[in-house]
Amino acid sequence: MLEKYLSRLAGKNEAPRVWDFIFKNDSWLSKVLKTTTGHILGDPIPCLVGRELQEISNGNTKGKHLILLVNDWGGDVQYDSETFYASLQDYDVIEKGSVILLRASEILLHIGDIHGRNIEFVEGSIPVKDPSVFFSLNNSEFSTQVIYYNKNNIYTIGSNEIGGVIGAKNEEAIRDICTIKLKFRNESPVYRVFMNPEWRAWVTPIRKKDGKVSWTVGWRVGLVEGETRVRDPEGFTVLIGNGRPSL
Repeated sequence: MLEKYLSRLAGKNEAPRVWDFIFKNDSWLSKVLKTTTGHILGDPIPCLVGRELQEISNGNTKGKHLILLVNDWGGDVQYDSETFYASLQDYDVIEKGSVILLRASEILLHIGDIHGRNIEFVEGSIPVKDPSVFFSLNNSEFSTQVIYYNKNNIYTIGSNEIGGVIGAKNEEAIRDICTIKLKFRNESPVYRVFMNPEWRAWVTPIRKKDGKVSWTVGWRVGLVEGETRVRDPEGFTVLIGNGRPSL
């Protein structure tokens, strides 16, 4: 049943067929590639992140989790959801605006970033109930895989580009909140945060300079003397170093 989806898009951009499992045409993907934001950091680029991307590319798709990201700091992509949904393979909604099940491949696709969903006070964040589903753990080191729509290769993201809760062990370090280093279209760095929207904790972001700005690369849980407490409108409490984070 999957064979009719293979290589329909790959013939146009020579990308691995993983994109064929997601989209029946490239109308939305092409629009994103043409979107310019004028933002100092870079323009959006569609990418898929998941620990089993290579297996999916080889046709082993059932029950696999992928998250679709656009890294759109301009915020324009979210306003063309009609084109996005029209270009998808047949799907069922699992969680409105967040997760869909692609019927033929049975891939669970997380789509919160397409709608510009984020958690206030946590820059670049995407609500995900269990971020650990996107990562592998081997010898205490996390990894995952990514493919960008303008590239032909599947790349491995290692533990040095994945950040979680300092001091937590194994999957607990990334189960509720984690950071992953990706790229804008111009190859400049962008860090995305996956966070369980139901998680309640005081957290302090650990930041470092990469490229033109400082990004959050990890998290410390617990109150720290002298730091500012902030509460968002939905009740998620987050401890910010000296106030609200900003680029």
